[in-house]
Amino acid sequence: MEKQLKIVHRIVSIVIWLAVIVNFIWFLVSYSSLPEQIGCHFGPDGEFDVFAERYYGLYPYVVCLVICGACEIAQMLTGKVRLGLKITERGTKLIEEGFRFFLDILKLCIASFYGCLWSDCVIRQHVLNTKIGAAFAFVILIGIPSFLIFVAVTGIVSKIKYIKQKKEEKA
Repeated sequence: MEKQLKIVHRIVSIVIWLAVIVNFIWFLVSYSSLPEQIGCHFGPDGEFDVFAERYYGLYPYVVCLVICGACEIAQMLTGKVRLGLKITERGTKLIEEGFRFFLDILKLCIASFYGCLWSDCVIRQHVLNTKIGAAFAFVILIGIPSFLIFVAVTGIVSKIKYIKQKKEEKA
Protein backbone atom coordinates (compact mmCIF):
# COMPACT_ATOMS: atom_id res chain seq x y z
CA MET A 1 0.00 0.00 0.00
CA GLU A 2 2.86 2.38 0.83
CA LYS A 3 4.39 1.85 -2.59
CA GLN A 4 1.07 2.61 -4.29
CA LEU A 5 0.67 5.83 -2.31
CA LYS A 6 4.18 6.94 -3.31
CA ILE A 7 3.25 6.36 -6.94
CA VAL A 8 0.08 8.46 -6.48
CA HIS A 9 2.11 11.32 -4.95
CA ARG A 10 4.65 11.15 -7.78
CA ILE A 11 1.94 11.22 -10.43
CA VAL A 12 0.27 14.21 -8.77
CA SER A 13 3.61 16.05 -8.64
CA ILE A 14 4.42 15.25 -12.27
CA VAL A 15 1.01 16.44 -13.48
CA ILE A 16 1.29 19.66 -11.45
CA TRP A 17 4.80 20.48 -12.69
CA LEU A 18 3.91 19.61 -16.29
CA ALA A 19 0.90 21.95 -16.18
CA VAL A 20 3.04 24.81 -14.84
CA ILE A 21 5.86 24.14 -17.33
CA VAL A 22 3.45 24.04 -20.29
CA ASN A 23 1.88 27.31 -19.11
CA PHE A 24 5.34 28.82 -18.66
CA ILE A 25 6.27 27.84 -22.23
CA TRP A 26 3.04 29.44 -23.40
CA PHE A 27 4.04 32.64 -21.57
CA LEU A 28 7.46 32.60 -23.24
CA VAL A 29 5.90 32.06 -26.67
CA SER A 30 3.40 34.89 -26.03
CA TYR A 31 5.98 37.22 -24.48
CA SER A 32 6.78 39.21 -27.61
CA SER A 33 3.09 39.81 -28.37
CA LEU A 34 2.39 41.27 -24.91
CA PRO A 35 2.29 45.06 -24.56
CA GLU A 36 5.28 46.77 -22.91
CA GLN A 37 3.19 47.49 -19.78
CA ILE A 38 1.01 44.55 -18.74
CA GLY A 39 -1.49 44.06 -15.99
CA CYS A 40 0.24 41.63 -13.67
CA HIS A 41 -1.67 41.76 -10.38
CA PHE A 42 -5.35 41.63 -9.60
CA GLY A 43 -7.46 43.56 -7.13
CA PRO A 44 -10.35 42.08 -5.13
CA ASP A 45 -12.73 42.70 -8.05
CA GLY A 46 -10.57 40.69 -10.47
CA GLU A 47 -9.47 43.76 -12.42
CA PHE A 48 -5.78 44.56 -12.83
CA ASP A 49 -4.52 46.84 -10.08
CA VAL A 50 -0.81 46.76 -10.94
CA PHE A 51 0.71 47.45 -14.35
CA ALA A 52 4.41 46.89 -14.95
CA GLU A 53 6.95 45.72 -17.52
CA ARG A 54 6.00 42.49 -19.19
CA TYR A 55 8.69 40.44 -17.43
CA TYR A 56 6.57 40.84 -14.29
CA GLY A 57 4.36 38.24 -15.94
CA LEU A 58 6.85 35.74 -14.49
CA TYR A 59 5.44 36.49 -11.03
CA PRO A 60 2.96 33.57 -10.89
CA TYR A 61 5.67 31.11 -11.92
CA VAL A 62 8.01 32.35 -9.20
CA VAL A 63 5.21 31.88 -6.65
CA CYS A 64 4.63 28.34 -7.95
CA LEU A 65 8.31 27.51 -7.91
CA VAL A 66 8.80 28.71 -4.33
CA ILE A 67 5.65 27.27 -2.75
CA CYS A 68 5.42 24.03 -4.74
CA GLY A 69 9.18 23.53 -4.42
CA ALA A 70 8.92 23.93 -0.64
CA CYS A 71 6.07 21.41 -0.62
CA GLU A 72 8.19 18.94 -2.63
CA ILE A 73 11.04 19.30 -0.13
CA ALA A 74 8.62 18.86 2.79
CA GLN A 75 7.25 15.69 1.15
CA MET A 76 10.77 14.29 0.73
CA LEU A 77 11.54 14.99 4.39
CA THR A 78 8.28 13.46 5.59
CA GLY A 79 9.10 10.14 7.18
CA LYS A 80 12.78 11.01 7.53
CA VAL A 81 12.20 13.51 10.32
CA ARG A 82 10.82 11.84 13.42
CA LEU A 83 7.78 13.44 15.01
CA GLY A 84 8.93 12.68 18.54
CA LEU A 85 5.44 11.58 19.53
CA LYS A 86 4.89 8.48 21.59
CA ILE A 87 2.34 6.92 19.30
CA THR A 88 2.07 3.66 17.42
CA GLU A 89 3.89 3.12 14.14
CA ARG A 90 0.53 2.99 12.36
CA GLY A 91 -0.42 6.38 13.87
CA THR A 92 2.87 7.85 12.70
CA LYS A 93 2.30 6.50 9.18
CA LEU A 94 -1.25 7.92 9.14
CA ILE A 95 -0.02 11.37 10.14
CA GLU A 96 2.79 11.29 7.59
CA GLU A 97 0.46 10.17 4.79
CA GLY A 98 -2.11 12.78 5.78
CA PHE A 99 0.60 15.42 5.60
CA ARG A 100 1.68 14.23 2.15
CA PHE A 101 -1.91 14.43 0.87
CA PHE A 102 -2.29 17.89 2.41
CA LEU A 103 0.86 18.99 0.55
CA ASP A 104 -0.51 17.49 -2.69
CA ILE A 105 -3.71 19.50 -2.28
CA LEU A 106 -1.75 22.65 -1.48
CA LYS A 107 0.49 22.19 -4.54
CA LEU A 108 -2.55 21.53 -6.70
CA CYS A 109 -4.31 24.70 -5.50
CA ILE A 110 -1.21 26.91 -5.87
CA ALA A 111 -0.25 25.53 -9.28
CA SER A 112 -3.81 25.68 -10.58
CA PHE A 113 -4.39 29.21 -9.37
CA TYR A 114 -1.02 30.88 -9.98
CA GLY A 115 0.65 28.65 -12.56
CA CYS A 116 -2.41 28.19 -14.74
CA LEU A 117 -5.33 30.53 -14.01
CA TRP A 118 -3.44 33.69 -12.96
CA SER A 119 -0.82 33.32 -15.67
CA ASP A 120 -3.52 32.70 -18.30
CA CYS A 121 -5.20 35.96 -17.30
CA VAL A 122 -1.86 37.80 -17.54
CA ILE A 123 -1.02 36.27 -20.92
CA ARG A 124 -4.44 37.12 -22.34
CA GLN A 125 -4.70 40.38 -20.35
CA HIS A 126 -8.20 39.69 -19.10
CA VAL A 127 -9.86 39.88 -15.70
CA LEU A 128 -9.52 37.16 -13.10
CA ASN A 129 -12.58 35.24 -11.99
CA THR A 130 -12.40 35.95 -8.27
CA LYS A 131 -14.91 33.18 -7.48
CA ILE A 132 -12.36 30.60 -8.58
CA GLY A 133 -9.67 32.28 -6.47
CA ALA A 134 -12.05 32.32 -3.51
CA ALA A 135 -12.72 28.61 -4.00
CA PHE A 136 -8.99 27.83 -3.90
CA ALA A 137 -8.57 30.01 -0.81
CA PHE A 138 -11.51 28.21 0.79
CA VAL A 139 -9.94 24.81 0.09
CA ILE A 140 -6.66 25.94 1.64
CA LEU A 141 -8.34 27.60 4.63
CA ILE A 142 -10.47 24.53 5.26
CA GLY A 143 -7.60 22.17 4.50
CA ILE A 144 -5.20 23.55 7.10
CA PRO A 145 -7.56 23.23 10.11
CA SER A 146 -8.82 19.89 8.79
CA PHE A 147 -5.28 18.58 8.62
CA LEU A 148 -4.55 19.83 12.15
CA ILE A 149 -7.71 18.16 13.46
CA PHE A 150 -6.75 14.95 11.62
CA VAL A 151 -3.28 15.02 13.24
CA ALA A 152 -4.74 15.68 16.69
CA VAL A 153 -7.34 12.89 16.45
CA THR A 154 -4.85 10.44 14.95
CA GLY A 155 -2.32 11.33 17.63
CA ILE A 156 -4.81 10.93 20.48
CA VAL A 157 -6.19 7.60 19.21
CA SER A 158 -2.70 6.30 18.51
CA LYS A 159 -1.46 7.48 21.94
CA ILE A 160 -4.31 5.58 23.62
CA LYS A 161 -3.39 2.45 21.66
CA TYR A 162 0.29 2.99 22.54
CA ILE A 163 -0.53 3.21 26.26
CA LYS A 164 -2.72 0.09 26.09
CA GLN A 165 0.04 -1.74 24.21
CA LYS A 166 2.61 -0.81 26.90
CA LYS A 167 0.24 -1.91 29.69
CA GLU A 168 -0.33 -5.26 27.98
CA GLU A 169 3.44 -5.75 27.59
CA LYS A 170 3.96 -5.14 31.33
CA ALA A 171 1.16 -7.52 32.32
